[in-house]
Amino acid sequence: MKSNENILLKSNILVVNRIIKKTRAKMFNNLKVGDEIQLSVEVAYAGRNGGTYATYILIENLRTGEFTAKSFNEISIILDNFELIEKE
Repeated sequence: MKSNENILLKSNILVVNRIIKKTRAKMFNNLKVGDEIQLSVEVAYAGRNGGTYATYILIENLRTGEFTAKSFNEISIILDNFELIEKE
């Protein structure tokens, strides 16, 4: 594999089992119980010139095709609003 080829890491498919608290966050505000989401992130260098940049996770609602991107810090807060289970 060449070093310039993209490597994409994907989560298992996650099912919204329960909505604990409503959110206004893009894409998440439309989630319904039973929706399936998948998270993916590209393996890529995250810093430049000695600085560090956030890595963004792409989150897709597999039912609607809607998606958004959030950093690791942002996503952890939003996901606390939902009870998610892995699809069997």
